[in-house]
Amino acid sequence: MEESGGKENENQIGTLVNEITVMIGNLERSKSSPECYINRVPDYLCKVNKEAYTPRIISIGPIHHSTLKLQPMEKYKERFLKSFIDRKEIKTDLENLVNTVWEMEEKISCCYAKTIALSKDDFVKMILMDAIFILELFLINYDIGDNHEESHKIAKSLIAEEEEEAEADEENWMASMVIRDLLLLENQLPFFVLETLYNIAFPDRSPSLIELTFECFKSFNIENMTPDNLRTKIKHFTHLLKTFQLNPPKKLPERKEGTPKLLYSATQLNEAGVKFRKSSRKSLLGIHFDSKRGVLEIPCLTLDDSTEILIRNIIALEQSQGKGYVTDYFAVLDFLIDTAKDIDLLCNEEIVVNYLGDSNAATSVVNKFNTDVIWYDTNSEYLRICEDLNDFYRIRWHRWKATLTHQYFSTPWKAASTIAAIILLVLTLIQSVISIIQVA
Repeated sequence: MEESGGKENENQIGTLVNEITVMIGNLERSKSSPECYINRVPDYLCKVNKEAYTPRIISIGPIHHSTLKLQPMEKYKERFLKSFIDRKEIKTDLENLVNTVWEMEEKISCCYAKTIALSKDDFVKMILMDAIFILELFLINYDIGDNHEESHKIAKSLIAEEEEEAEADEENWMASMVIRDLLLLENQLPFFVLETLYNIAFPDRSPSLIELTFECFKSFNIENMTPDNLRTKIKHFTHLLKTFQLNPPKKLPERKEGTPKLLYSATQLNEAGVKFRKSSRKSLLGIHFDSKRGVLEIPCLTLDDSTEILIRNIIALEQSQGKGYVTDYFAVLDFLIDTAKDIDLLCNEEIVVNYLGDSNAATSVVNKFNTDVIWYDTNSEYLRICEDLNDFYRIRWHRWKATLTHQYFSTPWKAASTIAAIILLVLTLIQSVISIIQVA
């Protein structure tokens, strides 16, 4: 009995060792794909606004693949696949495309933090269908190819089964929803998958995939970057959109431990003499403070229905990367904006363009961007700017000068009245002095 019990324990221990070995092996396997890593958005961010991270009409990749409400779009993926392989200019066939994804399966699956509950066959099929849907969508958007007219018919079928009855506003809504879902961090394919398939299908052709991608997302390309001055290898679309927001120089600013601590709002700083100006740069790296002149330059921010979705997913991406340059910008903006008066001040200076209609709504959106964000370090330049602004406010002369300017010189009429009063006071003083001298 003791001998059989010992063997049973040995078997259990052996099984446990094997499980731990597989677990460790999976960790090593995940390290083998440094090109791309696609996380789920952490719960601590989702609880603020889960809808901002959730696809509405189409799933891309494995994370939302089984969501029932997204299944109707699967038939359109099939039609886009047929349209793609039927293109006259294509240089490959379906078998080669499937084989290409099959050979990349392990490398692709390593990119996803979520455990993939799909067989290899189903996973390869899903990746292929999603990738070809995106490629065909980009080609349709660029309006190229010998059969682009047929492609446009299929694109319209995304809108309605009766193509003739599809209304323009409905088409625009559907198109915007597809693009919206392609922004989401949880709805990504590794860019190398798209690039590999595109280059196999269309070797040595122009435009390149990155050019097609830039064209599709051009409304987010705030500084009109071109593929030629792209200084980083794109991991996926969310990563590209972050790059658009930063338009990073050859070397990003250094980062230091700590969080920015700006103690005063925009209206408080303005009352202390800080002048707000819209930066000529649109990159979110472009905040600059001239402490000698008291001028704070800030890149313009447009607040509309898509802003919150875009920024939240970029911040979620930065939370997984540990380098939050976009997060830094919104941290500074969060400190500056406490009330609707702060938004109004920044809107008056064209630093914020508010399409949300309500200053209170805009204030709420900005203030919630950094809710529950975990800080690792901060852009060192923004840390210094916050310290300089705090120091500027603490100098009493700045507040006194600002008060005098605001009360007595804020308009031409006030300035004229003040100057006239000063002249009158000086003349009265001179007259008094002369009278005293005469009496003496």
